[in-house]
Formats: sequence, C-alpha cells, structure tokens
Amino acid sequence: EIARHLASPHYHVRMSALESLESLGPKAASIAPFIAALLADSDPQVREDSAKAFAQLSQHMALATPQLLQLLTHRKDYARDRASEALRGLGASAVAEVLSLINVGDWQLRRRVVEQLGRLKPGVELFLPVLMELLEDESLEVRIAVALLFRSTTT
Repeated sequence: EIARHLASPHYHVRMSALESLESLGPKAASIAPFIAALLADSDPQVREDSAKAFAQLSQHMALATPQLLQLLTHRKDYARDRASEALRGLGASAVAEVLSLINVGDWQLRRRVVEQLGRLKPGVELFLPVLMELLEDESLEVRIAVALLFRSTTT
C-alpha cells in the first residue's frame, strides 16, 4: 500500500507516504527501491524527505543499493547528490550489497558498478574493499575501470 502511494503522481500523497515510513522499521526494506526513486523526484521537499527517510531507516535500506547506483548517473545534480548521500549513509550494508552485485554479474555489470562508484564523491573510499577485489577481476575492462577510478580520485 505504501509503495503505491510513494509512486503516486500527487505530491501530497507521496509526502504522506514518506511521513508514515518511520513506523515501518525493518519492513521498510521491501519498499527501499521506491524510496530511492523519490531521491530524484521533481519536488524538492519530496527529495528532502526521502533523503531523511533513508537516513532514519538506513539499516533497512540496503536493498535499494542498485537503484542508488543507477541514480549516480542521473541527469540532474540533485538526484546524484541525494543518491551519494544515501549510499554513504548505508555504510557497510551498501558495500555488502555492491559485493553481491558484482559477484553475480557479468564483466559489463562489474564495469558499470565501478563507473558508478566513481561518481560517488566523497564516499568512494567506503567501497575500497570492493574496488580492491575488482583490481584482480578476470576482465581487463573492469581492471582498467578501477585503475581509472583510482587515478581520478588521486588527482
């Protein structure tokens, strides 16, 4: 029910749904991708409140990591900024989720994950264990993407 309200075209319905999230606790994990989508909402108040919801429920939001990584490539600055903040707020749980993504994906997915992590500034250092693992990837393209990321963060 809340997921449907979070996707509503009506601002007030989305805001009301966001306000009710805190009471969900661990159940919020199942709607994390819907909350992540609101980080790119056209309304600044919805974006702000969805970022607050992520911060308050961060221990339950790791399921939204793929959507947050995707938002790092969004055309709007505010969406990229909110996604970066949310990923940093997820901390170790986001790292675990990214590790699971790269362990099941093909080399192209792993390269895209590296490229998206490169857009996470500041905060890329949180994913250092993932990136170090990818330096030994079987794919040359993935290893090059990691090396380019390291180069861009040290210059």
